[in-house]
Formats: sequence, C-alpha cells, structure tokens
Amino acid sequence: SAHWAGNYDREPQRSENSYHRLDVAGRRFLILCLEFAPRGDVLRWANEVVADHADREVILITHALVYHDDTRLDWRKFGKKQDWNPHVFDLAKPNDDVNDGQEIWDKLISRHENFILTLNGHVVEDGLGRLVTSTEKGHAVPQVLVNFQMKPNGGDGWLRLIEMRKDGTMQTYDYSPTRKQLNASKQNQFSIP
Repeated sequence: SAHWAGNYDREPQRSENSYHRLDVAGRRFLILCLEFAPRGDVLRWANEVVADHADREVILITHALVYHDDTRLDWRKFGKKQDWNPHVFDLAKPNDDVNDGQEIWDKLISRHENFILTLNGHVVEDGLGRLVTSTEKGHAVPQVLVNFQMKPNGGDGWLRLIEMRKDGTMQTYDYSPTRKQLNASKQNQFSIP
C-alpha cells in the first residue's frame, strides 16, 4: 500500500516491526509498529527510523507499554507485582532480550522529540490506562492503553477512535458498532493534549 515505508532491516520478510508514512491535512505522520516486547536490536532499528524522520510526528503502536494503573510496565521497579510484564513470558528466556514499557521509554521514546502518542493493548483488568511523560527536553508524550478483549463476546466490537484536531489536540471516542453504542465515561472519552 502507498503508506507502507519499510520493515525491520534484519527481518524484511516479516511485518511485526514496520513503519508507515501518512500525510493528512498538512500534517506528516510516521506510524511505527513494534512487536510485543521488542528485542534490543529492534529498538536500535526503531531509533534509526525515527531519527531519519525527525520532520514527522511519530505515533508508536506496540503491544505492552502502559499498565492499567496509569504507569508503564516496569520490571525493574515492580517485578511480579505487575502482571503481564514481558519479562515473565517464555520469550524472555534464555537471554532476556525483551523490553517492557519503561525500557521502551528509556531506549526509544524519550530520546526523540517527535513522538506525539503511543498506543498499546495487552493488559487486562479494565484494559484502560494513560499517562503523559516528558522527555528531558520537556516534550510531553501521551501514552494510552486500550484493550477491550475481556468484555463480553471477545470485546463486543468496541473500538477506540481518535480524532486529530486542527488545534493539535486529539479527542478519543470509544464506540461499538455491534452494540451501536458510544461509551462517554471519563476513561473512554477524553482529550489528549
């Protein structure tokens, strides 16, 4: 497709790690998609891609970053107190070449000033969480968890819609086309700076 720009350089035949260029209404986006618990070399590649696109606003889509209590998944800080951390899964064995949310922040997101949003799933409980963290230079990066898989019928078709507004803000709406219903609670409908 026209927006597809490339895959992880060491696995060009696989699509778990890819990036996409999207130009809409005068804005230039880079959509960066990373595998669950990205390996160290995948983060090396991702840093190169983001640096090569410093003129684009970056949205990161990955599987495990934000936890349901509005923190990041952080093995060093929370260990087994946080369920679903990538470091507890078999893929971490034998060399533990996986990165959780805090490690992705430290090794990738915090190093660039052009991230505008991160999105992830993976975590259950209520499946919702968000936080905003600033880079060392003061650039605020909103990070959002949304996961509806534990709702009835495998999620009831719930979708998180994000409206990018001309003033630079974003507005979320959670909608289920199967239920023909909008969820307007504060955790499901909110503005992102």
